[in-house]
Amino acid sequence: MMNTCKKILKNEKLLVCAILVQLLLGCAFTLLVEYGNESNGAFLGNSLHGVFVQVSGPKSGKNSLPNSYYMFQDVHVMMFIGFGYLLILMKRSDHKSLISYFLVTAISLQWGTLCYGFFRTINGKIHLNINTLLNADFACAAVLISCAAVAELTTPLQIFLMSLLEIILYSTNNWIGSLVFQASDVGSSMFVHVFGAYFGLAVSFVLYRGTAYCAERQSSKDEASNDSIGETLSTAVGTMFLWLLWPSFNACSAKGDAEQFRAIINTYYSLSASCVTAFAVSSLVFNCFVCAEDNRRRSFNMVVFQNSTLVGGVVIGTSADMMINIWGAMIIGGLAGAGSIFINRFSTTKAVHRIIGMRNAWGVISLHGIPGIVAGFVGAIVSAAATKEDYGFSLYRQFPARSPLNSSSEFSKIQYYDLKIDPGRERTALQQAGFQIVTLIVTLVIAIIGGLVTGTILSLSFFRQPYEENDSQPDQLTLVVDQLLLSERRLNVIDATSETNPIVILTDNLSSTC
Repeated sequence: MMNTCKKILKNEKLLVCAILVQLLLGCAFTLLVEYGNESNGAFLGNSLHGVFVQVSGPKSGKNSLPNSYYMFQDVHVMMFIGFGYLLILMKRSDHKSLISYFLVTAISLQWGTLCYGFFRTINGKIHLNINTLLNADFACAAVLISCAAVAELTTPLQIFLMSLLEIILYSTNNWIGSLVFQASDVGSSMFVHVFGAYFGLAVSFVLYRGTAYCAERQSSKDEASNDSIGETLSTAVGTMFLWLLWPSFNACSAKGDAEQFRAIINTYYSLSASCVTAFAVSSLVFNCFVCAEDNRRRSFNMVVFQNSTLVGGVVIGTSADMMINIWGAMIIGGLAGAGSIFINRFSTTKAVHRIIGMRNAWGVISLHGIPGIVAGFVGAIVSAAATKEDYGFSLYRQFPARSPLNSSSEFSKIQYYDLKIDPGRERTALQQAGFQIVTLIVTLVIAIIGGLVTGTILSLSFFRQPYEENDSQPDQLTLVVDQLLLSERRLNVIDATSETNPIVILTDNLSSTC
């Protein structure tokens, strides 16, 4: 019996860890979490001692449950279908990757609820409402973006642990940016995309230098790479769902009806513009340029094109609910789509992998990392130009820190008209723009440092997946690839294998290939 338990602990670490974590989460929810006012039947406005009480007056904005509910549905579908197919299945199209993805997503939603609610407790309790659920999905999105950066270097157990550690840091950064600095980031381009991308890249940096591939992981990736049709279909499904539902993702956290609708409009046209320019520039740089060496046209890169159609939603995220005008949203999205194609086409990816030590970096950088940083700067510029003439009193909902002090005459007007606006810090437009930039910098610092520490923890031998009994001896090619990854990376594996005896040919890196 003892030997059996030891064998389970050694070979089924993920199973044991998942059960223990779920038990702990169940205990934490029992002690700390309860229904919020929107779902509590005893709350005045739903029912009182079994008697229904109708609340007069229309619901709007943040408390508009029907609108937020439907947007929550869209965001939740993005987590399980959009990000799943696009970021996970495109790298490993097998059943094990799908199971690991659902496991990580389910745990992230629960853990994200606790970590987000920890900073917003009421009388020591976390009250569940639609915003809590939305922010749990946002935390899950950050984890899935990080998974895209480390999918080729990690085992399921390592991704499981990474998600737990990342959500703690994500929630801390979100609290600092949204409550301490009071930055406006309605589409979470800084809190989700920038944080998730650079956290994952930092983890990849550590693992790529210090950890060899798992033979099972490598072999399954090689099998997946041969199924180009399945890869194309999975990325197409993921892109379609993300493209269709991204306006809800950017608008669901807006604080008023006007802000929500403005976020939907701006994201709608930014995505459309990025799709058109991505198609045009993709056709130009991948099809029209002819290789000088063999007079051969370059093949159209479908994955790069699909990713570039989505950057319009990322780059508009921070300023989605701001007054940037429709033409401004189209310009921002168009430039983002074209820029993403150029980054993917003309970046020296192999040199980055060899010198910096990151695997598959540009796929995450061009879709989430760089567009998220651009979104932060765009948000700061638009914040600096925001005036009361353009926004009216909704300026104080858009930027709560710019709301007047409680003792000012301006706030007396707000109270007179019952505008449901809280007193703020009376910031100027330039001060608000400065806090937007500071939030972006702090997000980068926490993501990179947290990723480096997390990668170091994941490098411990305990979190490496053991080989299965029927595959205890890795093949010769995998061992050679492992050694190359841990070396100075000055050699390339050109080819190739036969079914019986693998043959490895090592040559110096070529300066350029076509």
